Amino acid sequence: MTREVYLSSTVFLTMLALVACGNEPGRIDHTIVSDDMAPTVRKGESATFAPVMMQSPLARGQVVLYRHAIQQDDSGLPVDHEYVRRLIGVPGDQVEILPDGRVMLNGMLLRYDNGKECLPDNVCYPVTLANDEEAAPSEFELSRDAYLVMSDDRSFPDGGEVRQEVILRKSVMGRYISED
Repeated sequence: MTREVYLSSTVFLTMLALVACGNEPGRIDHTIVSDDMAPTVRKGESATFAPVMMQSPLARGQVVLYRHAIQQDDSGLPVDHEYVRRLIGVPGDQVEILPDGRVMLNGMLLRYDNGKECLPDNVCYPVTLANDEEAAPSEFELSRDAYLVMSDDRSFPDGGEVRQEVILRKSVMGRYISED
């Protein structure tokens, strides 16, 4: 099979899968299942994501939909789960999450202003920080294909930890399309 035929087949099958799932080509609809990303998106809301291809660049500050298998069903097979989080770190970054949920990116504390966290390129978004000064900080050095994602609500609403995770590029399905 030639490269052109393979690529055409892949694009066709991807579009067919989107239509079969009830999505319009060029968009993924996802129902938000928790308030981890409030106030950007809230539990019960439907959010729309633009599909991303492997070669599409990802940028800090984007809200992404990603999938990976982290649990097993009764037969031991992996179960896919979809998550929505904000992309904080990109390959090559060094990231430290402080106990209250603030972020140090490549040795510099991100700016916090009127309830918003601001990245070095002045991309700002709302966050809710925690009041827990006793938790241990978390440190990450991101490899070639690794990204750090975090929730916007870092106040431990369920009594747990800040929801953060290192994911691989291939697990990202889409970028959030804002309603504004």
